[in-house]
Amino acid sequence: MTQTAANLKTRAELDRRIATLQRGFQGQLGLAATNLATGEQVLVNADQLFPTASVIKVSVLAELFAQAEEGRLMLDERLQMQASHIVGGSGVLRELLPGLQPTLTDLAMLMVVLSDNTATNMLIDRLGGCDVINRRVQGEYGFASVALHNRVDFEKIGSDVRRFAEATPADLARFMERLAREELVSASASRKMLRIMSRQQYLDQVPRYLKVNPYARELNVQPDGRCRTTSKSRTALRPTVRRT
Repeated sequence: MTQTAANLKTRAELDRRIATLQRGFQGQLGLAATNLATGEQVLVNADQLFPTASVIKVSVLAELFAQAEEGRLMLDERLQMQASHIVGGSGVLRELLPGLQPTLTDLAMLMVVLSDNTATNMLIDRLGGCDVINRRVQGEYGFASVALHNRVDFEKIGSDVRRFAEATPADLARFMERLAREELVSASASRKMLRIMSRQQYLDQVPRYLKVNPYARELNVQPDGRCRTTSKSRTALRPTVRRT
């Protein structure tokens, strides 16, 4: 994508632009996008399995809110961070000493907003492990390809990111669509998850191409056609790539 993609007027122009990107891309491109108002879709290798990297953390988030609604845990419950939870990569908890006691909501916020790997591991352990998370997202929700294979453990994952988590772009987009329609877990839980996701601080990938800035008010950015706090068009989008 480039800034010129925002100026495309027809579906044929969009398809030609995507084809051009594919030809110049050294890996494999996967894309699934749905216009929530019209139902129109853009699908590229959407049923093929790709490594998800940290996008899989949304399944951990959904399991957290599902267990909260079932009364199996309280979102204000505090967990003590152990040395065994701490892992490298993204996040800030790895810089802090063991013994800290964040709430489950705090951990969810850190996992999503900063992609904190230590917070992710703490939540996975509290929720019962990868199998528990997978059973719900695959069985109850019907996203059969979405699979969390391991905690964030770089020794187990090694050089193959597929060992962490995999999914098809189509299933991830359908997951996001249900969330956007407030149909994931419950309407109330969906709204709470969306509020957490709206605080995302990593805006240098797909969001940099969108005419939406969730921090516009805080940054005192005035809507000028390039940066908006809301959008008339709602889209569930999941791009993925895989090296070849």
